[in-house]
Amino acid sequence: MKINSKITHNFFYFFWGTASSFALITDNPSAVQMLAPVPILFFWMNSNGSKMLTILSSRPIGILIFFSSVIVGVSAIINGFTVNGLIRYLALVPVFAVLLMTCEDKEYLDGALRSFAASSFLFVVVHLGLADFAEIFNPQYRLGSFMNTNGVGFIACICALVHIVLFSQKRKQDSKIFIYFDLFAVVAGIAVLFLTRSRTATLAFIGGVACLPFAVPELVSKKMGRLLFLGAGAVILTVCYWPAIFEFVSYNYSFFDKYRSIETATNRTEIWSYTFYHIIMNNLFIGIGPGMHLETIENATGYTNANNGLLVYMAEIGLLGTIPYILLLVFTFVKTLESKGLRRFFLVILVAGFIESLGETIFFSTGSVASLIFLLAIAAENNGGVLLDEKNPFSRNEGIRLISTKRLLEKNNVRSNPWKS
Repeated sequence: MKINSKITHNFFYFFWGTASSFALITDNPSAVQMLAPVPILFFWMNSNGSKMLTILSSRPIGILIFFSSVIVGVSAIINGFTVNGLIRYLALVPVFAVLLMTCEDKEYLDGALRSFAASSFLFVVVHLGLADFAEIFNPQYRLGSFMNTNGVGFIACICALVHIVLFSQKRKQDSKIFIYFDLFAVVAGIAVLFLTRSRTATLAFIGGVACLPFAVPELVSKKMGRLLFLGAGAVILTVCYWPAIFEFVSYNYSFFDKYRSIETATNRTEIWSYTFYHIIMNNLFIGIGPGMHLETIENATGYTNANNGLLVYMAEIGLLGTIPYILLLVFTFVKTLESKGLRRFFLVILVAGFIESLGETIFFSTGSVASLIFLLAIAAENNGGVLLDEKNPFSRNEGIRLISTKRLLEKNNVRSNPWKS
């Protein structure tokens, strides 16, 4: 395809990520989020619609999604549904069709990732501009506007993580402007993350950062990796046993606040207990219907949702509808860990997204650019094997070529380090 097509493709991804995140400022956010992927869907349908359908139907990821969609339909017919709840599940079929199609070409995948990253940066910058820095050390102040603070925090978390990864690629063609941009995006993301005081998003960020030595080959040496691991342990011990630091952290993140206490996970334990014992166990196989858990939870506990993406799936579409997504996530983690190329950095996004899903409803959601980056990482690991940039020494194809070259040189008694440019 021509370069103009790639620019159009990237713009549509930027629009998708931006519209999904800013949808709540509109009168009908669900409609905006539903329509946001339509331009990129039409782009691929016009380019090669038959191939897109073939890719989705021929891959294990497509089969798992189709199976779950059937269960969603059965649950909806038997138990009832809400329109938004039904769309949440069925929308994953065209969404993954688009993502898988994009992931077939390394340049399109690279463009989609960078477009989503730029969209997350825009969201973070807007919130940074809305922040009241006079309240920066007030634990009661939590940055939020049209989106809840945990949602803002997760987008800020993913913004920082994805730009750390993009910076770690060390692409020779990137100018210093892009390098400085990535660094600024990381700082901005961390700043907004702190201002939200979202403990779940902060844990997600810490989990993602902890994966970096394992996710990006040659980012740090093995010796440095050990030092980072020991350093992280030292920081944790310092925070726990140095009263002044522990007091600062516990004060800013309201560890012992009456409402936000970590003992009850902001009353989540009560919601989780009710969701599991009274909804899931009584409707184990096909759930109570797409979107139907919201009213049930609110009537019983006074809270608006289960605050756990996995429990939401189990409650609404049951064990049969949820297992395909659990299997997909497990397969993706295994593939990512086995990968020796650039795709391995998706481990950072996967871990962060999974942690956030346990405290929020992120699990396979299309509600914000952070969720879309999580889905892109899953699609990239299940697309058949293309990579972001074959010129990058971290990519699998280039790595295999360089390793083969190294072995050939060793046979000829020639020393060489192919990992250095």
